[in-house]
Amino acid sequence: MRAWGCALACGVAVALGACAPATEVDAAELSLDGTRVAITFDSCNEAEPVEVDETTEQVTVTPSGSGGLIESAGDDCQDYVVVQLAEPLDSRTLINGATGTAVEVASAPPENTVDWPYDRAEVSEAEFAAAIEDMVACLEAEDPLVDAWVTQELNWPGWDVAKEPDANGTVEVPAIAVCEERVLVPLHR
Repeated sequence: MRAWGCALACGVAVALGACAPATEVDAAELSLDGTRVAITFDSCNEAEPVEVDETTEQVTVTPSGSGGLIESAGDDCQDYVVVQLAEPLDSRTLINGATGTAVEVASAPPENTVDWPYDRAEVSEAEFAAAIEDMVACLEAEDPLVDAWVTQELNWPGWDVAKEPDANGTVEVPAIAVCEERVLVPLHR
C-alpha cells in the first residue's frame, strides 16, 4: 500500500511538472558595455522571464520554465532573452541556475565590427533609440490593431510588433513598410 502511495504521489508530481528538469542555459553573449547578457535556452517560448540573481562573485540566470517535454525539442526550438545586469559582468562568473554550473560567456565583438546599420558619424545611439520610439508610435498610429513595443537587443534597442490574424488566419502589417520609410530610412543620410 505504501508503494502505491509513493507511485501515486510521484504520478501527480509528474503531471504537475514538478519532476521535469529545469530549462538549461545553452549559450550566453555579453554586450559591448558588459551590462547585458543574451542567453539562449531550449524552451519553445515557455521560459520567459529569466530570473537573475547577482552577487559580487557571480550572476545566476534561470529561465523560469519547467523544461520537461519541451526540452526534447532541443536546438530546434530555442529562446533568446537579453537580461539587464545591475553592474557589468566583469570578472564575475555566469551560473546556469538550472544546473549550478558555470556558463561560458562569449565576449562582444569589437565595436567597429558590430552590425550597426547606420553611419556612426551621422547617427548617434541616442538618435537611434529615439527613432525606435518613433517607429513604435508610428506603427500603432498607422494600424490600430497593431501592438508594438521597444525591445532591448544585445547592444541597442529594437522594436517588435504583434497583430491578431484576420478571418483567413493571415497577419498583414503594411504599416511596417510605411513606418520604416517614414522613420528609419531617413537615418541613412
